[in-house]
Amino acid sequence: MLIIVVTISTFVVLFTTIMRRHSFPLVLSVMNVANLLHVSCIVLYIAIMGGLASRDVRLLFLNERIMRWMHQLPVNLYHLGYLTSVSRLMVPCFLVMTALALSMNRYIRDQRRKIYLFAVAPTLLLALLYYPDIYKWMIYRQIHMLSLLVRCSFAWIVAELLVSFGILLYEYYEISIPVFRKNFLYILIAIVSQMLVYLIFATKDPAQIYNLFITEYLNLGISNYISPSLSSTGWDILILLVIAGALIGAWGIVRYEHFQYSEEREYAVLEKQFSAADMGISVFAHSMKNQILSAQVLHKRMRRELRKDKPDLRQLKDYEEEMARLNDSMKAHIDEYYATINSKHLILALTNAREVADAAISKFHEKYPGVSIRRDFQTGNRVLVDFSLFSEAIYNLLVNACEATAGIEGPARISLTIRAERMWVVFAVTDNGIGVPDKMRRKIFQPFLTSKSKDSSWGMGLFYTNRIVRQHMGHLRMESKSGEGSTFMILLPALTAGRKPEMRAAGKKEGN
Repeated sequence: MLIIVVTISTFVVLFTTIMRRHSFPLVLSVMNVANLLHVSCIVLYIAIMGGLASRDVRLLFLNERIMRWMHQLPVNLYHLGYLTSVSRLMVPCFLVMTALALSMNRYIRDQRRKIYLFAVAPTLLLALLYYPDIYKWMIYRQIHMLSLLVRCSFAWIVAELLVSFGILLYEYYEISIPVFRKNFLYILIAIVSQMLVYLIFATKDPAQIYNLFITEYLNLGISNYISPSLSSTGWDILILLVIAGALIGAWGIVRYEHFQYSEEREYAVLEKQFSAADMGISVFAHSMKNQILSAQVLHKRMRRELRKDKPDLRQLKDYEEEMARLNDSMKAHIDEYYATINSKHLILALTNAREVADAAISKFHEKYPGVSIRRDFQTGNRVLVDFSLFSEAIYNLLVNACEATAGIEGPARISLTIRAERMWVVFAVTDNGIGVPDKMRRKIFQPFLTSKSKDSSWGMGLFYTNRIVRQHMGHLRMESKSGEGSTFMILLPALTAGRKPEMRAAGKKEGN
């Protein structure tokens, strides 16, 4: 039962690593494989030595037939013992590496080489000392070395576990974006379930497999693998915890993989929708320009009417002003989207995050001068952006927030927050508007989707914003509750302090 649970959990992690090899740590899979090897070696050793009492057989072997089959396998105990020793040392070592791979804390990432050395060097030394020939030579010459080696190896394992979980827990509490925190929690549960299995046997010294008759093990209080460590009830509780943790962790990692895959698939669908609609946009824009030309002809006629002896001046002037505003608005709208459609390159430059946010707010106030935006700029980190395009993306989110608060009871509250989130700089636009209905959330970034009048909105704003963010190697996230408001977050990669990237025009084709 125990091996089955560990095997299932291991293969789930391996599958996720293969599918998400660019974003899911390989060392987590290696750690799971090492733990599976450690448990398998011990189960095989217990079977060779005669097995367990019948009440514990189901935990390790499922039934006595499997235990008897394993008992008859021709296995060299020296090789089995050393393999158990090495796998026991590998698990916490790769757990440290997993914690480092998952951590996005800048200080921890800067110290990775030192922490790697901290984890690997003593592990290799202990693995060398546990080699059967070296171990026997050392123990038989100085018997007190047994106590020293046992205590040092276990103390080192505990130290690695404490460092690993310290990094992982700090990382978990440092995440403020709910969807990221939930995904990280799934991975954390999977790791904890593996460590529960590991700790069942890690407290015992594996050298006893090829060193059976040293009584000092009893003096040290270390029991044999065969002797029960827990009561029958204790084993039952433990196995239930292990199974629950492994299944929840495996399910969570599958959900994590599904979430990542769905996000990429949805964006690919959006790109196809836009490509299919691209010709329609061009035709529509051409048609709109023809309408503008017709409106301009009408405008000239209206002016000629104004020059007559007895025109209806008030009505004609009202028409003239309305037509002029309409023409200007429609032409500006079309030109803006023409520029976006025809933008095939990004001109990237190092920019202070606050400057690009201020530019977006200034542009917003040109359209809505009476609407206040609460600034909460917690960081001034530099980002590598196309200033014009990226400020346009933030501007679009501010406009959406303003329109979402129109008509609500009470004052509208719109805020723009900039904060450092692990290896990201996050631009978050929050409003207390109507929120996004459940039926629209999965379609919110699709082109031509809008709940407003088609005369005032084409439903392209969020699609273009998402596209601009993707071109900057970022992500656009949404959190919303109907009737309570929404938060749209742009996650942009933060620049590592001390690096001086080359300042040049960076070309990037759309959709890449």
